[in-house]
Amino acid sequence: MIAILLTSHFMSPFVSKNIKYVIVVLSLIISACSSNNETYSAKPKMAIGTISVDQLLSRYNAFNQEFERFQLSEIEKKTVHSWPDKVKVDVFFGTWCHDSEREVPRLLKALSNKVALNLIALDYSKSEPLARAAAANINFTPTFVVYYNDKVIGRIIERPNISLVADIDLFIKNRPLK
Repeated sequence: MIAILLTSHFMSPFVSKNIKYVIVVLSLIISACSSNNETYSAKPKMAIGTISVDQLLSRYNAFNQEFERFQLSEIEKKTVHSWPDKVKVDVFFGTWCHDSEREVPRLLKALSNKVALNLIALDYSKSEPLARAAAANINFTPTFVVYYNDKVIGRIIERPNISLVADIDLFIKNRPLK
C-alpha cells in the first residue's frame, strides 16, 4: 500500500498506473499462494445410484471408520440372527451426509449379511438416475425402508428411535401376519 502511494507522487501517471497494476497482481498471487499451504487429499466424488457395500467402505473413509468402530452387543447379534429370511432393507443415503456417515455403517455391521440390502446413494436433491428415491418418497437421509415379503413394514429416518436392531425388530414383530 505504501509503495502505491509513493509511486503515485513521484512517477508519471502512465508508469504509476502500470506499477499499481503489477503490485496489485503480485500481491494477489502472493496471498493466494500463502493461503494454499494446506495438504489436500483427493476426496472421492459423491456416489449416486446403486453402490455395493465393498465400494462404499473402500471409497469413503468416514463410512469405513464408523463401520470398524461400531460394535453390536451379543443380544443384538442374536436378535438379528432370529429374523426371518424374508426381511430386506433399501438404504437411501448420501455420501455427503453426516447422518449417513454415522447410521449406514452401523446398519451394515448390524445386519452382517443376514438381511438383503440395496444401497442407493443420493445427490444433494435426494435423487438418483433411476428415481427410486422419488418413488419411495424419500425426503431425508439416511432413510432405511424395511420390507418383509416385499411389503414395507417400517422406516427409519435419519436415526433410529431406540437402536437400529431394536427398531427393525419391532417392525418385524408388529408386521401384519399375512
